[in-house]
Amino acid sequence: MSGKNVPVSIRLPTTPDELELVQRWVVADLRKPGRYMRLKGIVPLLDRPEQARFEADLARDARQISDDELCTLLELDWRAQLTAVWLIGLDKRSRFRAKLEKILTRDEIAPDRACFLAFVRFGESADADILVAYLESGSPTVARRASTREFAFDALTVLDDQLGTGHSRVFSGPVPRPIAHECCRCTGPGVRASDQPAA
Repeated sequence: MSGKNVPVSIRLPTTPDELELVQRWVVADLRKPGRYMRLKGIVPLLDRPEQARFEADLARDARQISDDELCTLLELDWRAQLTAVWLIGLDKRSRFRAKLEKILTRDEIAPDRACFLAFVRFGESADADILVAYLESGSPTVARRASTREFAFDALTVLDDQLGTGHSRVFSGPVPRPIAHECCRCTGPGVRASDQPAA
């Protein structure tokens, strides 16, 4: 991962097609807070039945959304990006790996943690390499996101478990780190780690 920040223009949806995409995938239901607010944790799920419905809807949409629609969402603001990255990760669309890696170098608000979860879902050595590069980066952007570095480390330890590697040992210290390990072991609403990508 380069130490340079990638200049990106994050924009709000303006065209009818973009607005329709945001309503369909990002907001998802006008009767409730937008899906992105649930994914961000701004509005918590109140009970298990509500959580189950949310997870089922998200898993279904991850299978249904097209690659072109995901590309459009990734070009829009953080709400659309956050939703797109979750859907990409849940459906294990590793062909978006390079796009997610670029997101991590942006100066703007970025869905870092969702990207880390997606890399865990992809589960390949290339994903571990991206996380190692992120943790090694001297980029000011990465340095400012100190709180997300723990999640990157946690994702790397999960990938180490999956791949039988030891990349994370380079970054661990003598004192146990306060890492929310289960956050990265959680592969996403409604989807198990063993699930296969949708056709």
